[in-house]
Amino acid sequence: MEFHIKNMVCDRCIMVVQNDFENASIAIDSIALGKVSTVNKLVEAAKIQQLKQQLELHGFELLETEEAILSDAIKTEILNFVAQADMESEKLSVYLTHKLHKDYGVLSKHFSKYNDSTIERYLIKLKVEKAKQYIREGRFNFSEIAAQLGYHSLSHLSTQFKKETGVSLSEFKSNPDLQRNTLDKIL
Repeated sequence: MEFHIKNMVCDRCIMVVQNDFENASIAIDSIALGKVSTVNKLVEAAKIQQLKQQLELHGFELLETEEAILSDAIKTEILNFVAQADMESEKLSVYLTHKLHKDYGVLSKHFSKYNDSTIERYLIKLKVEKAKQYIREGRFNFSEIAAQLGYHSLSHLSTQFKKETGVSLSEFKSNPDLQRNTLDKIL
């Protein structure tokens, strides 16, 4: 049986969801961001209800409609796109079309309809959060961060960063009280 789960955005999420399945006595065959396949093709309704409750306690949700599943799959693939090392090597539209086997126009319309945001807007927000992460880690200077995130110039990153956060890159770097947003809350 296959379960689709909302708000799985990182490896820690996978560990928590895996633990929730174990607590509900549901054996997992495979697990990835947003998706869990079970060993058994049928799972008792009582176990599924217990699983739903466990997942909700940890901020997750079982997705049951095709619309919700596709919407979450798009988010997951955009997260994967931002997590990859070199975003300049491939356009997001090509990446999503390849990963989800659907025309980008269809994906874009679907995403906008179910999320009150465009794919492009969501991508910008994720890039800004990734920039915040890089700044906090101190591994890259601002120009290197811009290049890592696929920006053609530091000024483009700076403009989007300021628009999204209300502060400049330098202000964010110098103020440890300013925090990142959790990825599951971005949209």
